[in-house]
Amino acid sequence: MVRSYFPGAMRNEDAIKGVVHIAEGLGMNEVNTLFAYSVCPDEINHDHADLAYVLHNHFGPSFSLGGLGGIPFSGKTGFGAYASHVPDDGYIFVLFAPHCAVSPKTYASDMQFTPEEHICGYYHRLGQKQLSTACGACLGAYKAVKNMDSLPQMSILSRDSQMDYIKQLLYENKPRIAAASNAAREITDVMFEHIRDYIMDIVDYEKFIKHRKIALLGGIQINVQPDDYFEPRVFIVLDDHGTHDHLEELLSYDKICVKDQTVPVRRNRNDMHSVVENVKKRLRPHSTSPGRKLEPDSPEI
Repeated sequence: MVRSYFPGAMRNEDAIKGVVHIAEGLGMNEVNTLFAYSVCPDEINHDHADLAYVLHNHFGPSFSLGGLGGIPFSGKTGFGAYASHVPDDGYIFVLFAPHCAVSPKTYASDMQFTPEEHICGYYHRLGQKQLSTACGACLGAYKAVKNMDSLPQMSILSRDSQMDYIKQLLYENKPRIAAASNAAREITDVMFEHIRDYIMDIVDYEKFIKHRKIALLGGIQINVQPDDYFEPRVFIVLDDHGTHDHLEELLSYDKICVKDQTVPVRRNRNDMHSVVENVKKRLRPHSTSPGRKLEPDSPEI
């Protein structure tokens, strides 16, 4: 069901075990690490078993960077404030993830949708008879702009500035979304790529890299009843020795993949290459570390 839309999805339980084990192996704990997250405020992303909630409980008090859609609207100032709160010589750990729901069509008897057994972009919320959209802000924004020839002028002083921002983003990506086989899935990909690049732009590597580790974990939070999934797409750790890729290590905790070796893990080599190159540019003149070097032609990228 979930992997038909997100082939690299892991059960939240498996993703959490992997993330915590890797973080602890890097020396990160509740004393020396301040956790931050950029996820949509939708309540279905903050259940007791969701990744952001569990990591918040694991590391202790945490800093919220995100707003609607999971975009880190707190920006450079917000990240700077967060980083200034990190313990002396401590560690930075940032989770960023847009979300998308996948639900059985049995809850959507009065709705029109594609012939698949499940529907992407809809969620059965507690106490409601019908499905509702998730991410509602993103799907609502695309619905609002998909038939527009031009966008009206928007003000940063708008009482709905975050939604206006998402409308602008999805308006610029209308051709890509319209050409996709599944709009909800494609919108989620657009959101992830934008959030990833946004995070890369606001992290001040040169200022915070000395004697620290910076962990950046990015993926898709997939809302499913009864247990959510997470599709990791980026898991890199930066320190004064260079950049380290831990994505393959995290994926090794994927019990679904172990059980079904025929299901491919979704890896976009060009996408990951651009992320690593972006990080390298910001880290110069820092060198890459010995061992797991991230070079452009490396098979791990």
